[in-house]
Amino acid sequence: MSPRDAGREGPYAFHLDNERSYGFVKSVSGGSPRTKTAVRSGLRTYSLRKRPVSRSYENFYVEAGMGAPLSLFQWVSATLKNGLVTRSGEVHSCDIEGKSLGVNQFFDAHIREITFPRLDASSTEAAFLSISIHPSGVRLQKGTGEEISAKSPAQERRINRSSFRVEMGNFQSQRIRQVEEIKWSLALTEDDAASDRFPEADPIEWTDVSNIKLVLPVTDAQDWLDWFYKVQSGDEQDYEVDGFVEWLSADNSVSLARIDLLGCGPVAIDMFGTESNQDAVAFIGVELYANSLRFKIN
Repeated sequence: MSPRDAGREGPYAFHLDNERSYGFVKSVSGGSPRTKTAVRSGLRTYSLRKRPVSRSYENFYVEAGMGAPLSLFQWVSATLKNGLVTRSGEVHSCDIEGKSLGVNQFFDAHIREITFPRLDASSTEAAFLSISIHPSGVRLQKGTGEEISAKSPAQERRINRSSFRVEMGNFQSQRIRQVEEIKWSLALTEDDAASDRFPEADPIEWTDVSNIKLVLPVTDAQDWLDWFYKVQSGDEQDYEVDGFVEWLSADNSVSLARIDLLGCGPVAIDMFGTESNQDAVAFIGVELYANSLRFKIN
C-alpha cells in the first residue's frame, strides 16, 4: 500500500533502529552535517589557508501525527520517563508514490525537545507532535527507489485540536476550552572537574517542563481559585495534584493518547474580558507548573 493510498500525513518515511516497519510523518527538517574550519597563514607567504578542525550535526525536527511509527511514540515515552535515551534510524524523502528519493541515516540520537500541540475546542485543524532530535552522527545518501509501505497501526487516525479531555485533581475540568502547547526539554552540561578526573563520566542532564495554560468557564473556576489561594498561604507540595490531557478520536469515543501531568501546582489566574451580551460566557485562564510528564499512545 502506497502512502497516497494510506492517506499519508507527509512525504517522509521514518523508522528506528532495525525495525522493518515504517510510518509517515508530516515534516522533517535539519539534520545536516557541518564542518568547522580554522584559518592559518602560510609559512613563506601572506596567503591564508583554511582547514577542517571539527564536525557537528544539526538537530533535526520532526512533526508527527498518528501516521508515525509506533516506535517513535515509544521513544518519546521512554525519554519522558528516563531522560537520555539514544536510538538510531533513518528518514526517507519520498515522491507521491512513496518511492524513496533520498535517505538521512542518523546514529546514537537523543530527543532534546518535545512539544505537545495546542488544543482548542473551537478548532477544525489537525494537530501534530513536534520533536527535536540531536544525532551523534548522520549519513546522507541517495534513495533506494523502492516504494515504502507504511505499516503503522495508527495510520488511519489523526489528532484533532478540538478532540480532547482534561482532568486535574478533583477540580471542575469537563468544560476546559483550550490547552496551550506543552513543551518538555532536555539539556546536557559537562562538569569540567568531573570530566578531567573521570573522562568516561556521562554529561549531567536536566529536564524542564513549560507551564501549562488552561482556559475554562468562570462558572467552573471556584475550585481552582480556592486551590490557588491555599497554595499561596502554605506549603505548595501539600497541594500538588496530578492530572492528564487525553487526545480523543473525532467523535470523542476513543482515547488515542494520554499525557500525564505530574506534581502540578497553580502559578497564575487570569480573568478574561467578555462582550456584554446575554450569550457571552466569561472565561478564566489558569496557569500551572508541572514537575514531570508521561506519555502513552493507545
